[in-house]
Amino acid sequence: MAAAGGDSRMGSKSRRPGGDGSLSFLTEPLDVEQAREAAAAQGGPGESEHSVRRKGLVEEAEIRAEQQALARKTMLSLADALDEASKVRRRVELELLEERQRSAQLRGHLEACDLERRKALK
Repeated sequence: MAAAGGDSRMGSKSRRPGGDGSLSFLTEPLDVEQAREAAAAQGGPGESEHSVRRKGLVEEAEIRAEQQALARKTMLSLADALDEASKVRRRVELELLEERQRSAQLRGHLEACDLERRKALK
């Protein structure tokens, strides 16, 4: 099995079923027969059924490892985005509280000025 980050084959398009570079390998089941045929073609005529099956299982394990790595990366990205959104929300809530306090102060000042104006007019 390939080491994480150390095997250049992990990111290659040829490692995915279909070889087209799409992410459909995340949802499509592995075609074991196709993997056997590919392994037999690579291994030559002397290859045993056990070796072909083993190569298919190794291929599937590498794909699953890649899927797990992508899922982990996605979860970490989502966690970072959630942390950032939480910070922004706290900052906006604090700004809103300050605005409300300032608004209350200005309303109080306006009422005092209005009362003073009324007294001056009498």
